[in-house]
Amino acid sequence: EVALTCYKIQVDGLWAEESVLLLKAYLEVSIKHQLNNSQQTIRILDVGCGTGELLTRLIGQNGLFEQVARSKGQRLEIYGVELDKAMCEFCKQRLNSISVGAHVSVTVQNACATKLPFEPNMFDIVMNRHMLHSVPRGVIPDILKESYRVLKSDGIIHFVAEDIEMIYTSSNDDGKIEEQHQLWSKGIYKTGAELGVDLRIGRKLPAMLNHHDFIVRFVKFACVDTCSLNQQSLVSLFQSWRSAFANGWQKNKIDFDYDVLFNNFINVVQDKQEYACWSVPIMQAVKRNTMRHS
Repeated sequence: EVALTCYKIQVDGLWAEESVLLLKAYLEVSIKHQLNNSQQTIRILDVGCGTGELLTRLIGQNGLFEQVARSKGQRLEIYGVELDKAMCEFCKQRLNSISVGAHVSVTVQNACATKLPFEPNMFDIVMNRHMLHSVPRGVIPDILKESYRVLKSDGIIHFVAEDIEMIYTSSNDDGKIEEQHQLWSKGIYKTGAELGVDLRIGRKLPAMLNHHDFIVRFVKFACVDTCSLNQQSLVSLFQSWRSAFANGWQKNKIDFDYDVLFNNFINVVQDKQEYACWSVPIMQAVKRNTMRHS
């Protein structure tokens, strides 16, 4: 339930900005198929599809991708992979409840992002959202290599990669600002490091992509704040994060000494006189060999 709430709020908060970028990517690959007089199916992969919150917005009568495929008479195949078995089953059931056109198919598999069960050069678009910060940092290069392998030579890879320190409020109290710095930099980031994950992956990913034979087309920073998102939704998001972090700390017997600061931060976000912002890196890249032959 915590995961479902968290993922929904995250997609809601980013959707106005991210949907435009996803649509542009889809239209680009769709046009390439048309220019090449290709009858091939457009294939999309969501790596770490979680509860299916994103995929529910891509398919169906009003789905972002399905609408375009229908208008252009193209076949669309959507694939999702999820390592967590329970979440994978939930995602399957959720997507099966959505009525899709005859030209659309949806497949969700229980699989690992470091060993994708697909042939090379299979996908027009590969998506990886809100996932890299939650995996052991040592496997991130393997995830990038696998994504590269299954992406077509003229395909597009789309990332939403979080950075725990890109969160702030506009409090006029320097003491509160310093508290928040302590919370995210020395509290959350430190315990993330103890768990073996990289909570600064958002700022590191562009260079990592370049080192793994991708070329980054752009990095944009979506703003999820108290102006663009219902204030209570933002409060609920941070509360769900706190619950998720607490479960991780308890499971791994990690002492967390910043509970008071976390509560103070949420109190600031709840204050209607304050402003809070979560800045989220969104980036797209292509294979380097695409650029060499263009």
